[in-house]
Amino acid sequence: MMVMSVASASAAAGTHADAAVVAAATAAAYTPGPVEVGWEIWAGFIAGVIPFAIATVEFSKRILIQRRCPTCRGKGLVQRGRFLKKCNDCGGMLPWMGWRYFLLGTADPGNGGVLQQPRGQTSVFYSVPPPLDKQQQQGPEQQQAQQQHQGATRPAVPAADKGEEPGR
Repeated sequence: MMVMSVASASAAAGTHADAAVVAAATAAAYTPGPVEVGWEIWAGFIAGVIPFAIATVEFSKRILIQRRCPTCRGKGLVQRGRFLKKCNDCGGMLPWMGWRYFLLGTADPGNGGVLQQPRGQTSVFYSVPPPLDKQQQQGPEQQQAQQQHQGATRPAVPAADKGEEPGR
């Protein structure tokens, strides 16, 4: 195989020479330069990353708002009639009842429609409420069971200890 200059390769291309000869001559003449990363690359990188960073922060806030909701206690769903619908207080962004409902939830679709904004939020940038205390995290059934358990374990207080006279 012979090596040609670019000028002779272009002349050979004009006379319909073999494409292999032209490719070899062109490849031999090409020497790549150093890679230069200009300001356009950095500006594009920053413009592409900033929306994802803001979305990550705001998505995390929505999860915290739902987890701290006293109405649905973090599930995102409340009982309305016989159906579970999205909570009006937190917006029900991630309705979660468990893997069973997640994987087999196509039997009864529909949980309240479009994504709702949490109650009391007036901006796209959300403010997160303080965490719930232990009593608010428990459901009403758990609170009643705990009160019954405490009532059963308390000793009976005699009438004399209550400040009343025993004879009356």
